Formats: sequence, structure tokens, C-alpha cells
Amino acid sequence: MTMFNNGLLVMSASNVLHQKSPLSIIQHCNKFVRKILYVHLINNTSDLCDHGTLPSIPLVQGLRSYITDFYTSASHVSKLIDVRFLLSNISSRSHVVAPKPHCLRHGYEVILTDVGSENHSKLQSYIASAFPNKIPSGSALYGVDGFIGLDITTDRSGEKVESYDYVALGGTFDRLHVGHKILLSEGCILCDKALTVGITDGDMVNKKILPELMQQTAERIQDVEDFLFDVKPNIEHRVTPITDIYGPTITDPSLQCLVVSEETIRSWDLINDRRRSLGMTDLRLDVIYLVPDLDRAAEEEEKVSSSSARIRSLGTLRKSPKLSYARRPFVIGLTGGTASGKSSIGRRLEKLGAGIVDCDALGHQSYQPGNPTFQLIVDAFGDQVVDSSGQIDRKILGSMVFGNREMMGRLNSIVWPAIRQLATEEVALFAEKGVDVVVLDAAVLLEAGWDAMVDEVWVAVIPKEEAVKRLMERNRLTEEQAQKRLDSQITNKERVSRADVVLCTFWEPEVTQKQVEKAWTLLHDRLGSRKSKS
Repeated sequence: MTMFNNGLLVMSASNVLHQKSPLSIIQHCNKFVRKILYVHLINNTSDLCDHGTLPSIPLVQGLRSYITDFYTSASHVSKLIDVRFLLSNISSRSHVVAPKPHCLRHGYEVILTDVGSENHSKLQSYIASAFPNKIPSGSALYGVDGFIGLDITTDRSGEKVESYDYVALGGTFDRLHVGHKILLSEGCILCDKALTVGITDGDMVNKKILPELMQQTAERIQDVEDFLFDVKPNIEHRVTPITDIYGPTITDPSLQCLVVSEETIRSWDLINDRRRSLGMTDLRLDVIYLVPDLDRAAEEEEKVSSSSARIRSLGTLRKSPKLSYARRPFVIGLTGGTASGKSSIGRRLEKLGAGIVDCDALGHQSYQPGNPTFQLIVDAFGDQVVDSSGQIDRKILGSMVFGNREMMGRLNSIVWPAIRQLATEEVALFAEKGVDVVVLDAAVLLEAGWDAMVDEVWVAVIPKEEAVKRLMERNRLTEEQAQKRLDSQITNKERVSRADVVLCTFWEPEVTQKQVEKAWTLLHDRLGSRKSKS
């Protein structure tokens, strides 16, 4: 059976309102479409005549619930198909008109429909007029009559749904998922003129799980605008960053309705309290329900969420590697902030078969008497840094350089090249032993520029609060001391921006182990794939 990237499903609204579940439709479409599935409703075949506008579909409660069910069912059938239910011609107000044509942003190559084959010619003419995207050669039209009525039950509710001129909603919208689509679609369904969408930013983002892995605000805004343009281009889209729960809801008196999820209902009370204090009318409330995540792990949320998506991305490749997989040994640069669990990840990788180069231990080695680095340090910082046993007193040396950028830079310029040379020699030794993968465990991998000598950068991250807690327990530091030490380092966000793979030791040890095993397996898949091509 031929598979297509994007498809357009055209269905009769009357069939939809008689359906118990859209599951069978989605399962059928999944056989043809691998990326984007657009869904468009008509009333019946009389709509296939060219009227200059899309046919008007009355917005009733049954149709509204069906759209939610369609998105939910699609997420259960396939995590890969991006469903976009087109809403321009669905309204509770007869005067709201959806003009043709509507060029879908990503196009389509196949048409799926419950319209009988005797009307396929009319349907193709209608679609060419309504959605005039350039259709590539090899496109096709498939009838789906026969499966459309598998789950016939009583009619869905025909109760009309009230709509508003101006509607607002908000969310993080990281890695746009089914819950986001339902929220945005509900806003579009209820909105006839302008939809305001607040995209969380600033400190609101920092409170999320793994905020370093979130898409940039501009990227999230773009994804939301892209979705809204496809599903309802005939209203104004006001997509804007927000740094608190209020955003435009307390500056725009024209807003009439707020769409929230069941877990954020409290925000409606707070927003209306503020609006009243400013002399504005209350917003009406519309609540959508959360979509349960049927595949969640213990550390993930019960609902479909961006947080769970970020957790699942741990251990996966974020971007193309810098160097060829053909080189042997393959070198991983493993780094992370203080108390991030970086070294524990290194030990887990060692048990899986990797060779470990401990750059911290090499740093200690470079300080030893008789090593050229020893004398360079004494020359730079004086005899006071040598203790009575003839060793470098690292506490005294540390007190001299900590908080002094110039002195720290002088020390690093001496020690970092020495460590790099020793690390290079150790990698070469592993190569002689036939080790395929070597891990360069280095806290300053990025700061020292050693990422240039590795094939992939793997970064360990944990929330700053957890790092402070670990430092206080492990090093017996005060909270202020722990904070100061972490603040002197580059941020997790900076590390992640340069990472090929990200891991997190925040949860139970077995969760970390699963991440490491996943990352190790995926790495060997990459190694095997590249070798098979060479």
C-alpha cells in the first residue's frame, strides 16, 4: 500500500455526528498517511458545488466533542501523525463565513473521504477550489465508505455551542502535542474574530521540569502560529509571550472568554478578580479535560504533557554529530555541573563497555612534583602554594584563584593544556587495546574547548535546587556557599545548547540506568548505521 507524507480527509458532518468513535477512521488513515492529516467537514454532497465559500457547518456540542475525541484517538493510534482538524467553516453563527481558497501550509498528497465514488469527480473539483495547494504527481484519492459506519450509535448532542468574538488561552506549548491541539482547537471553535494565545516565558518556564530542553520561545510561538494558520485562518491570531498567569487578560477589556484545562481553573478566578479591580467585565469560562498518557513511565506525568516529552528525549541524539562515526575509538565528551551525577553516568557507561578517561584525576596527576605543570604553577603563584610535604596545596591555591577571574584564567592556561595532553595519551592507549568507545569525563569540557577533540558531547543536568541540596549534603556547605559555587559555572542551558545527548540523574538510580542504557543502545545503532554505509 502506498504511503504519503500528508493527507486530507474529507467527511460528512452527518456521518460524524452518528459515530461512536473516530478510532476506526484514524486506523484506516494511518495506513496511508505518515506525517500530517488534515480533516475537513462538509454537510453532504450538495456542498461540492463551487459557492465561493466553504460550506457552513453548524457548531453543536456533539461535533465539538467529536473533534476532541478525534485528537485523543489519533494520539493513541500513532504518535507520529500530526492531526489538524480544519475549523474555518464550523461556527454557531450563520453570518460567519469561511472564504475559499485556503492554502494549507504543508500541503497534501492523498485525499481520503467517505463521499461515494460516484461523486469523486465533484469532490476533486471542490478540493482543487477550496484547498488549491499544488498536488504532486502520484497523488491519489481513496474512498473510505464501508468503514465509516462501523461504530454507529445514537446521535451525538445537537445542542448549540455559544461562541464569542474574542477568546483567550495560555500555555507552554513546548513540543506541540495532542493536549495543546485540543486547547488551541477549543479556542478556535469558540472564537469568531480574534484568538489571544499567551506563551509562557521567563520565570514561568524555569519552574518546569527540564526547562533547559524546552524549545525557545520564538520557536514555540512559530509552532502555535503555524497550527492556527492551518486550522482557522479566518480569525486574527494574537500570539504573545507572557511572564505571569495574567498576560493580556488584564490589559484587553474586549476579551470575553477564557479557555483553560481542568488543572488551571484556579487561574480563571485570579484573572477575573484582577479584571474586576480594573473595571473590566468577567471572562466566561470554558474547560477542557486532560488527555491521559497511556504509555507513561513512573517518573512521567499521568496526562499527555511536554514535561513527559522532555523526559523521554533524554538519551536521544539532539543534533547531527560533528565528526565521522568511522573513527576508532569513538570519543564521548561527558560533562555537567557540580553534583550533576556526571561521574556516576561515566561509571554506568564503563560497566557497559566504555573506556573512561577521568580528567579530574588527570588534573591531580598534573599537579604532582616532577611534572612540568608543577613548576609552572609554582612560578606563577609562588612558593606559598607548596605545602611542607612538597605537594601543591590545592586549598591555598583555590583560595587565591576562586572569585578572581584573572588568577583563575592564569591557572587554567597552565593546567588545561596539560590535562588535554594526558587525556589524548589515554585515549590512544584505549585505541591500542581495541576499545570502541571512550568517555572523556570532564567537568570543564566546554569551557576548556575540549569538545573539539570528541565526537559527541553528552551533558548531565539536574535542577539547580537539587544540585544545591546535593552539594550541601556531600561537601557540608551552607546553602549560600553551594549557590555561589554553582553560580561560578556555566549554566545548564549553555551546556545543553552545545550537547548532542542530554541525561538527567534527578530521579531514582534505576531511571538513570535506563537513560544510560538507552543512550548507549542508540549510539551503537548510529555506529552500526554509519559503518554499514561506509
